Amino acid sequence: MRRSMVSASRDVDSELNMEIENVLSSLVPEEAPIIEEIPAPSSTFEKLDLENADHLSTMHPRWTEQVGLSSEVIDVLSNKTITSFTPVQAEAMEPAMAGRDLIGRSRTGTGKTLAFGLPSVMRLYNLGAGRVSKDGVRARRGRKPSMIVLAPTRELARQVAEELTQVAKPLNLDVALFHGGVSYDPQARALSAGVDIIVATPGRCIDHLNRGNLDLSEINIAVLDEADEMLNMGFADDVEKILQDGGSANEEKPQVLLFSATTPDWVTNIADQYQDNAMRIDATTADKGARTAKTVRHLAIQIPPSRNERAAMLEDIIAVEISKDADLTKINLGPELSAIENKVAAAAKLKAAASSGAMQQKIFGKTIVFTQTKRDADELVSGGVFKSLTAQALHGDVAQKQRDATLSAFRAGAFNVLVATDVAARGIDIPDVDLVIQYEPPRDVDTYVHRSGRTGRAGRSGTSILLFTPREARDIVRIERSLGHGFKFDLTGPPTPAAALQAAARTSALACTQVPAKTAEHFKSAAKALLASEDATDIVAKCLAAISKRSMVVETRSLLTGDKGFTTLQMTGDKAGRRSCSAADVMFAVSKMAGDARLELNEASENAEGEEEVSDFDTVNMGFPYNSDVGKIQSYRETGTAVFDMSTEDANALVAYSQKVGGIQGFEFR
Repeated sequence: MRRSMVSASRDVDSELNMEIENVLSSLVPEEAPIIEEIPAPSSTFEKLDLENADHLSTMHPRWTEQVGLSSEVIDVLSNKTITSFTPVQAEAMEPAMAGRDLIGRSRTGTGKTLAFGLPSVMRLYNLGAGRVSKDGVRARRGRKPSMIVLAPTRELARQVAEELTQVAKPLNLDVALFHGGVSYDPQARALSAGVDIIVATPGRCIDHLNRGNLDLSEINIAVLDEADEMLNMGFADDVEKILQDGGSANEEKPQVLLFSATTPDWVTNIADQYQDNAMRIDATTADKGARTAKTVRHLAIQIPPSRNERAAMLEDIIAVEISKDADLTKINLGPELSAIENKVAAAAKLKAAASSGAMQQKIFGKTIVFTQTKRDADELVSGGVFKSLTAQALHGDVAQKQRDATLSAFRAGAFNVLVATDVAARGIDIPDVDLVIQYEPPRDVDTYVHRSGRTGRAGRSGTSILLFTPREARDIVRIERSLGHGFKFDLTGPPTPAAALQAAARTSALACTQVPAKTAEHFKSAAKALLASEDATDIVAKCLAAISKRSMVVETRSLLTGDKGFTTLQMTGDKAGRRSCSAADVMFAVSKMAGDARLELNEASENAEGEEEVSDFDTVNMGFPYNSDVGKIQSYRETGTAVFDMSTEDANALVAYSQKVGGIQGFEFR
């Protein structure tokens, strides 16, 4: 009976389906067109292309729609005038947010802090961390940290904490900074209240662990920033202890991110011990492994052995380099907005450009001078070396509060030159540094890389200058060989006093254009009086000299040795290029012309008997007499030229006589 009822039910259903199909077919014409199926939109974007500027733009939808960056975080970047990610940031974003262990290697100035910071704060937010979680749940007081970032120096730790605070604030994540040189109490109170992210130096972190203030058992992310420097500073044991105890209460081990410009064996051992299947990101491979940025020009300037001479020419070197591209006919202090992609970033950049610090930098530039010792740094700042530029020192003996104030003032453009030991070489991100000068060759190549990396950051151009004496020339070769990949210094001598004065004139002229009209009004009566007494051009020139504090008599200096009272001349071979100039050629030509000049002078004196005697002034104008004493000689086979030093008076006389007689045996002087 049951089977017959089921069978009947199936027959009814079958008949009903047939009737419905007949009704539908009657409604649709037999030749009705078939509507093409529209595929569903893809949930993923095309593969990330690090060479594609559009892919790196912070406004590209991939970052919010696919990767999962918060729009509030993008707004924070825009307010910092960041409109595109660097390759290392873009490449690290997705795997780091997915919890993958990373080893990141890239040159300094490529934004390593945001490379680990952005994905880390977003991952913590997605895991439910924060004062108020993404679900609106308020965290308990005294919550344990979820992330720790270790940095080798106080300055780097402070900088990292500041950057992380900016991107973490919209996500309700609290950041605490722990380093030495300050009281433990505020740090202990922060832990009692509860924090999400700790940025610390290894020593202070260990102190809090030993005191029982800090519990890292629940951390989800551990970051080592500038890991190789922590090894150099003796923090290896501390770092391993911190990583060993971290995340012990979690079901899964913490995600470990290692970032540095160099990766020695210790970093690799840390990776093997605390990372699983770590992804390696090497942003230097695009430039075939080069460790220095393509945006930095590397110069080496040979200077005299004297420490006093080294210091005396420092401001001249800065002045010439900073002003070399100044065009007084096209003074434009406004920002370049062509690359700005959103209104928030455009407004932020315009506001920054209008600040007094930005104007000061446009005029005087921003320079970091690195010294080996604290004493050198203090002596350069307080020894009267800088006349037209302002400078401050930064090193380990400076109190922490003053160090923070100095860095903040330098970032803001309140002064022009920061003289620092290597405390500022690692990771410190100071925007728009135009010039780095290494006062003497560093002890190792890694130090050179990190020092020079303070300029040319984030794609901007910059210059790194290394000062060396003849005895330190081997250090130049050592650095070139160690860096490899075709790295070569541009070798040159110190600038002439005339070049330094011309540079100071350009800088002073730029400064004059920035004087407010209301201020200038008070100087007009004095200006009118001056203009009535002398030629306008002469008056303006003297005013520019006074502004630059270079109103003293010009003193010449050798380009080869830097010694004062000497002028460097160039001797060229015959115009057909068949003759090159050796040291022997220089000695012969100078001596021969000196003899010819004296002979001509004697003949002139004999012809002048009974007439008015030829004065010393007249003989100087004729180009003789002069001594044939020659100083340092340097030959260049490639160009067929030689350069050499003579006293300034003799050099002027030699050039004048050479022009008068047309040189000697195909050799000419200038």
